[in-house]
Amino acid sequence: LSPSTGEPIATIANASASDVDMAVRAARDCFNGDWSDGDNVQSRSEVLLRMASGLESRLEEFAQLETADCGKPIVEARADIEMCVGALRYYAGLAPGYFGTDELETADPDFPCSILKEARGVVGMVTPWNYPLMQAVFKVAPALAAGCTMVLKPAPWASLTCVKFGEVAAESGLAPGALNVITGGPPGGDAGRLLVEHPDLDVLSFTGSGPTGSALLHASADQLRPTSLELGGKGSIIVFDAENLEATVDWIMCGIFLCTGQVCSANSRLLVHEDCQEAVLKLIQKKTREIRVGDPFLESTQMGPVISDVQQQRVMDAFGTAQEQGCSFLTGGGQATGLDKKLQGGYFVEPTVIVNLGQEADAWDKEIFGPVGQCHDGSQPVS
Repeated sequence: LSPSTGEPIATIANASASDVDMAVRAARDCFNGDWSDGDNVQSRSEVLLRMASGLESRLEEFAQLETADCGKPIVEARADIEMCVGALRYYAGLAPGYFGTDELETADPDFPCSILKEARGVVGMVTPWNYPLMQAVFKVAPALAAGCTMVLKPAPWASLTCVKFGEVAAESGLAPGALNVITGGPPGGDAGRLLVEHPDLDVLSFTGSGPTGSALLHASADQLRPTSLELGGKGSIIVFDAENLEATVDWIMCGIFLCTGQVCSANSRLLVHEDCQEAVLKLIQKKTREIRVGDPFLESTQMGPVISDVQQQRVMDAFGTAQEQGCSFLTGGGQATGLDKKLQGGYFVEPTVIVNLGQEADAWDKEIFGPVGQCHDGSQPVS
């Protein structure tokens, strides 16, 4: 569904157990072939460069698709795709001089020492919906450079650019089986679980929520499988003074509202010294109310919808809890209004700043993952 309208925009497959097994076996067969050989580094680098050029030539197509799929403003989507192109070129350049054997000097020549850098194997990758293609490419590019092969499972709410990226990879001459993209997951599917529990993965890489990451780590523990996790957070900005008030608040706005606040490293918690709190909050209030919320395809739009009706309701529930706990809203605190008629079914939330938080306020401690900032008086102790 389009987050902007709530209307269907595409149909994706729900990968079955046999689909997942086929993808993993294809990755294993490719890894056992020439792709992972240390002598094949230059060839891998050249493929990555072709992938970068292929993606760059279709940058606007991918940006438009990303905006349709996850609702981020088109300006942000273009920047994301540009970063993907840059990442592919970076790892293409890194690969030729990085892999191989490094000889180390030892005190005793009878005990030679060397470090061998080689591909780890078949990697399972599970990526989130806030930066769909960028999070995928940031995993895929270094793994391909190293000679690994992989099965990529993007989030079911935003899979379209990852599927399309598979086409770019194939057109660029990537070895069959090196990159396999499967789709699906809850509701109505189980592709993610089937992948992370597959016994023939050598490595698992996951970006997403803490609870899901914990479950995946348990699944990997049973197999003693190396696993990397990039999980949610609750970042903070601390303001001791506001000598340059405009610049300070601009960074605060970016930290809270970029990508509609759906960022694991969002600086949603704000600690402001009492000496400058009034001025800082006054300007934050003004700038927050000026954020242009609406159609993400418009160049002038600064903030789009959250990803789904489920996520929108989670944010609304957080607002309700905040009010029950005695907090108040400097701005926002509800669903966005005044939108075009075509956007009435979309999942829009007002840019919001919560103040008057008590010591135990959930809004201060729990990740909301929406366009919501929280401000504490710097004179009060916080945990």
